[in-house]
Amino acid sequence: MKKIMAVLAFALTGVATVSAQSYDYPRFHMGLRVGMSSTSNSFSSNYDGEKPESKSLNTPYGGLALDFRVAHAPLYLETGVYYMDKGAEYEANDGYTSDSRRALSINMPLLLSYHYYLSEKVAVQPFAGVVGGYLTDVDKGFTGAARVGCGINYGRLYANVGYDIGLTSHEMDRYEWDFYGCDRKMNTLFVTIGFNFIGAGR
Repeated sequence: MKKIMAVLAFALTGVATVSAQSYDYPRFHMGLRVGMSSTSNSFSSNYDGEKPESKSLNTPYGGLALDFRVAHAPLYLETGVYYMDKGAEYEANDGYTSDSRRALSINMPLLLSYHYYLSEKVAVQPFAGVVGGYLTDVDKGFTGAARVGCGINYGRLYANVGYDIGLTSHEMDRYEWDFYGCDRKMNTLFVTIGFNFIGAGR
């Protein structure tokens, strides 16, 4: 009986050691991200039942990324501080007048990301969560979105693509000609590349 208990204890110790090795993932990552974003608008009708038209603009996007491992598995809570321009080109009701309108914002995401390691250095990182921000241009105020996307990490190099689905409505004002009383939600596609100066592979 004692021999059996000794064998079981040895086996459990071995399993625990293997498990500990399998959880040898970075505790956190920190790095820079730069890229481009493109924002489209979904509109409600104004008081006369009319909606404006807009065309997406390609604008710069980037900031500082930070994540922390929150489980034994490679599950991370990701945040950071980013600059984004959610501007677009609007067309007035007359069909002739158009104007590029900036919507500068400082954003902070709160995401869950699972890092699926293909090798010691390569990991695929799907993520989902929410993004809160503050518009600093004409449409001053809070803006929020749901975010989904996927990144890939190779050593210290990183790239991702994602999409923000607008959750907050922003009222068109007198700067948008005769569309006063119309609300819009901003949906943004973005692509970034980056470098992690803390955290690399397993």
